[in-house]
Amino acid sequence: MKQRFLNFMKDRYGWDILNNIIIYLSLGFAVVNLFKKSEVLTLTSFILFSIALFRMLSKNKRKRAMEQLKFFNLISPIYSRLLKFSSKDRKNYKYFKCKNCGQELRIPKGKGKIKVICPNCKYEEIKKS
Repeated sequence: MKQRFLNFMKDRYGWDILNNIIIYLSLGFAVVNLFKKSEVLTLTSFILFSIALFRMLSKNKRKRAMEQLKFFNLISPIYSRLLKFSSKDRKNYKYFKCKNCGQELRIPKGKGKIKVICPNCKYEEIKKS
């Protein structure tokens, strides 16, 4: 039985991170549907699950890999922003944007009020660290 399944999946794309995300979304909609009882939520959950199953059983590996790459390129600015806010430097530095040019600046925490000069536009301002 196991060998038959392995032979069936031999040339298939299989599981990837994008499939995980799609399945979690599908399960999320299904759980919300338990409380809301909506046909739209049921249909959305079913469609997302079907997409994940289709991607897993697909033989077009290149196209599925390109879908995953496009997805990560789409969410990478959001993901990198989240990582920046959870950075270990947050313990030691305070981050803010320059009022003049929007450049992101950092100052050490615990130094009281200090004069900050933007390296990009040379705008000066007093900030509490």
